[in-house]
Amino acid sequence: MGHQQGNIKPEEILIVIPARFQSERLPGKPLSQIAGKTLIHRVCLQLENVPFTKVVATDNQLIKEEVERHGFHAILTAVEHQNGTSRCIECFEILKNQGKSFEVLINVQGDEPLIHAQQITELATLFSKFKSVDIATLFRTINTLEEFNNPNIVKVVKGKHQQGFDKALYFSRSAIPYNRSNPADIHFDYAFKHVGIYAFRTSVLNLIKEIPAGKLENIEKLEQLKWLESGLDIGLVETSHENIGVDTPEDITTVENFLKNNGLS
Repeated sequence: MGHQQGNIKPEEILIVIPARFQSERLPGKPLSQIAGKTLIHRVCLQLENVPFTKVVATDNQLIKEEVERHGFHAILTAVEHQNGTSRCIECFEILKNQGKSFEVLINVQGDEPLIHAQQITELATLFSKFKSVDIATLFRTINTLEEFNNPNIVKVVKGKHQQGFDKALYFSRSAIPYNRSNPADIHFDYAFKHVGIYAFRTSVLNLIKEIPAGKLENIEKLEQLKWLESGLDIGLVETSHENIGVDTPEDITTVENFLKNNGLS
């Protein structure tokens, strides 16, 4: 479906970090302190050296001020977005109306303080290499039965696109695939953990904005399933990095311990 060919230049790539104030389990989450810095500041710092345009899309003036205080760019978006994807698309449209154009939009969640710059650049590369990639996302190996059976850890099954890249066949909260011959024998070279950072070719954003929620999305509560249902190709890039998202006060402690144990500040 994608039509862009050839190398995409760094200035044609937009990173949007959606950061809404309200969070059920952690109100004011982007402004939560993690070892002396706010969560949103940490996410921005992780991407500081990535050579793409970067902007935080928020619904809150305090978050905007916190981002700008540290020299990063922020845009105020509507409060009532259903998810981060639609907030990113609004941000893209605001910039487009200002005369800026981008070939690729990368959605980096505002609660990923350990995001790696390499993960972002590898996603971007896929769009230059393969013109059929509409959307790209990350996966990593699953190492334990506990991860495999945990419904909060999304699994992805992959196949090969005819152009040669790995593509997503299906995402599920269930333990997939099911080993019919020997259910107890789990092969972790078939099942992978989905790492939810998405990149979009901007030519498909209008379609993504218009797609109604699909049956599969409603059942699994996974937005990406409606993209698959509508025929979009989701390319996959393997990552070895472990990302820790922040949803609860316990997650803050986990990240702080990780920073401490790895000599990071």
